[in-house]
Amino acid sequence: MWCDRLTSLKSMPGSNALEHFDRRVVFRTPSKNESMELLEWPGATELSQDYAVLFDTTTGEREMFRPYHLPSREWLEEAAEKIGRKILPN
Repeated sequence: MWCDRLTSLKSMPGSNALEHFDRRVVFRTPSKNESMELLEWPGATELSQDYAVLFDTTTGEREMFRPYHLPSREWLEEAAEKIGRKILPN
């Protein structure tokens, strides 16, 4: 699901919509309050346009990444190997 603002997400019917999303990708937020609510961390207000944060609510881990950056050759090879193992089991 994609949402442009926290207020839009909150306007969804039902209970707290955020409780249904264990993993969240968040780009720069306009306020520390939004950052705290989405990531339990105020740092999303300081992200540059090239970065986002992947937040896992089950572990509390945050990983900053460049969503539009081309992956390295090593990463592509590792991903291809993992996909190959799933498609062609031993």
